[in-house]
Amino acid sequence: MTILKYKLLFLLCSFIFLKSTAFGQVVFRELPDYKIRSTDNLFFDITATRSIIRLNGKWTVASSDEEEIKVSVGIPSIFEGTGEFIFEKNFKLTKEDIRNNVLKIIFFGLNYTADIAVNDIIIYRHSGGEYPFTIGLPRDIVNADDKNILTVKLIYKLDSENTIPLKQRFLFPKNYGGITNDVFIHLKPSVSILESRIKCELNEMLTKATVNVGISVKNSRFKEVPDTSNRSTSFTLKSSLLDQNGNTIKELPDYDFSVERNKEVNFDQATELNMPEKWSPENPNTYLYKCEIWQDKKLIDVSHNSFAVYSFKVLQDSIVLNNKRFQLKGVTYIPSNTHYGKLATYDMMEADILLIKETGFNSVRFSKSIPHPYYLKLCAQYG
Repeated sequence: MTILKYKLLFLLCSFIFLKSTAFGQVVFRELPDYKIRSTDNLFFDITATRSIIRLNGKWTVASSDEEEIKVSVGIPSIFEGTGEFIFEKNFKLTKEDIRNNVLKIIFFGLNYTADIAVNDIIIYRHSGGEYPFTIGLPRDIVNADDKNILTVKLIYKLDSENTIPLKQRFLFPKNYGGITNDVFIHLKPSVSILESRIKCELNEMLTKATVNVGISVKNSRFKEVPDTSNRSTSFTLKSSLLDQNGNTIKELPDYDFSVERNKEVNFDQATELNMPEKWSPENPNTYLYKCEIWQDKKLIDVSHNSFAVYSFKVLQDSIVLNNKRFQLKGVTYIPSNTHYGKLATYDMMEADILLIKETGFNSVRFSKSIPHPYYLKLCAQYG
């Protein structure tokens, strides 16, 4: 048994040594059994017409000085040290995926600067920082039913004057390089709802809420050879309000509109809610705005947006939430741990926010590290 332990220790040390040989003093760390929570359809904007292609998992990585020496690294992950590395990930798209959808690559975070390319064509230059960002993926540079290569040429080297964060920082968590959060491709139809801007106003008695929605729709369809079917540019917008259990509580009037190829249209809707369920830390009630685009009897696109109804006022001597004096009970939360930096599974994030809530706090101040976007969703969910 003792001999077996020494053999295992030798193999582990050999593995670390090989990594050190390839990347100098840089060692990668990843969370075991990490999984993206793509079952949260609302957070990832997944509907009957929208989907994602997960790009987490195994990538190849090489030092820019020795590109021929590649190893497999899990993403998201972090590394300790400095340097310039080339990350690569293969993905496939069908002809229908490319022809019928708008494609976007979403990074929830990487550190620090990076050139991002698809099939050796640079599509974005990330100037630095760990904040999330979205990149439009041009459909004319991707291969249908064949391998595509996403390349991230990442440089991690902080200094004392120009980078955010700076190299020298007092009482800050240790900073690590790498692709530190989820990466995925989001697909939505070529004719789709760009955004739904929702604004709610409560009357003084809190008995009625006016819901104003600004909607933008764009037609990004490929140019087609005219045929006898005369592909129409006329559509119908159908929308409704749902409670947090998914039950329809109000349907808005249908709206017929036209949008030409490569054009965008904007329009507004307004409705009222009587005796609405108000959001508060004690009862974090929310509503859902469901918006659909139809062409004849075919569903073209559908989107879901969560929103809350509440009255929040800052007076000279107090804060008022829903006509009641509100006392902030806040905590400062630094999303970081000693061994894995800011890496955290979705279960770990939810457990931390739930612990904060159960301890009696009603507000969170994220400090000294940019949080994963899911933290904000959890704060709204748990109040």
